[in-house]
Amino acid sequence: MEAMLSFILGTIIVFYFLSIIGRFLLRYFITKKFKQFSEGGANWQNFGGFQNTTNNQNTTPHHEGEVVITKTTDNSKKVRDKVGEYVDFEEIK
Repeated sequence: MEAMLSFILGTIIVFYFLSIIGRFLLRYFITKKFKQFSEGGANWQNFGGFQNTTNNQNTTPHHEGEVVITKTTDNSKKVRDKVGEYVDFEEIK
């Protein structure tokens, strides 16, 4: 009976100290990452993977409700030549 109580008490004490140490480690890693982001290690504007693709230098002011069509100048082929060839097939019943 005494061994079981000492085991339970020891387990409680170990978990208590682990929670205190874990709290300090978590705080350390969070402050380290925050400093890394604030020093320019990452761009906050592109953090979620979204980027502003508009070019503000070449745009002219438009009135509200006006439809503006912009064309891309990239006419290059997206698929490499070594991919294969297109084969048209007929379904045979």
